Amino acid sequence: MPDLWAASVAFHGALLVGAIAFYPKYGDKTDIIDKSLKGTKEALDALLTYLGRALAAHIAPVVVGKDRDIKVTVLGEYFNDSISDFLTSEIEEMVMYRRLVLARNRWSACSRWLSRGLLTLIGVEALFTLATVVAKITTYSISVKLLLWSFAISAILFGVCLICLVGMNHHHDQISKYRQDIL
Repeated sequence: MPDLWAASVAFHGALLVGAIAFYPKYGDKTDIIDKSLKGTKEALDALLTYLGRALAAHIAPVVVGKDRDIKVTVLGEYFNDSISDFLTSEIEEMVMYRRLVLARNRWSACSRWLSRGLLTLIGVEALFTLATVVAKITTYSISVKLLLWSFAISAILFGVCLICLVGMNHHHDQISKYRQDIL
């Protein structure tokens, strides 16, 4: 039977060192948010400005402004028709705005989960590594079942971090594509 205690120290120690090395880049979101979401606010502002001007152009013929009183000059049907025309003609831009907002929100959620996952992984791996080393030094016998559970818990946490990283990359690619389409 292999020496599970040595394997445990190597496995948990390697994950601990890796998580600590990974944390400054992906755990502290200040720098990564600036880099990944750069230009997203400008793209959203540009879309809002465009949509606002397009809406104003569509409803201008039916709305008259006079001394800060805005009155609809004709029946509401014409106003509704101009809004309907606006929605029909600008649907792609509105959908693009929604997609960009959703991609940004999903990227942010993956980023939060990755940061929390890394912190949890660091804590769990420090605990498992320390427990294994102390058990080896004091010749305390840890059950094989407990060691295998520690491997499983670590693998699950590592998998969550990888899934979050893949999600961040996917949504970052979407954000980049939408920004290119907009700007």
